[in-house]
Amino acid sequence: MFRRSNSVHIDAPPEAIFDYVSDFTRHPEWAHAKIEIESVEGTGPAAGARYQTIVHFMGTVPGEFNVVESEPPRRLVYECGDKASRYRWTFELQPEGSGTKVTHSFARLKEAKWFVPIQPVLYPILGKKMVAGGLANIKAKWRQPKRLRRECHSASNASPLIDVSVKDRIDYASPALRPTRGAPA
Repeated sequence: MFRRSNSVHIDAPPEAIFDYVSDFTRHPEWAHAKIEIESVEGTGPAAGARYQTIVHFMGTVPGEFNVVESEPPRRLVYECGDKASRYRWTFELQPEGSGTKVTHSFARLKEAKWFVPIQPVLYPILGKKMVAGGLANIKAKWRQPKRLRRECHSASNASPLIDVSVKDRIDYASPALRPTRGAPA
């Protein structure tokens, strides 16, 4: 079985990091590949919760994942897959100094036969950067406000979803963006 893991230190308590990574609606904020997630059954990090996904990497790949184990604030295990592959992902959070050591691991449970012999070669080139990039994004983004989803209706009755963060709305309304007295409007 192919397994790998990466770790990073984050200056935050394990509870804060667990809350962030176990909120699967926020997964697209930190995942290295663009991903869409929709809840199917259950809620949050509870074991048994299920989600549908669409991953935009080397094409568009529909899939699903489910929470297998949840031990707040130290361990979260979920399995994800599509018609060709299945992986188990694990977050382990350990107090470390004034922060948390976050380890994100994966194990291949099922893979397309053609991919099995090349995965050990591709992982150092591509996979390791993706996992490390996800951890770096968690470290950089865990404090940011949760993004809100708002529907935008057009004349054609299409309703694409637009992500708007609370911070973006506050910045837009900030005095720094308003014309100053005497300045052209």
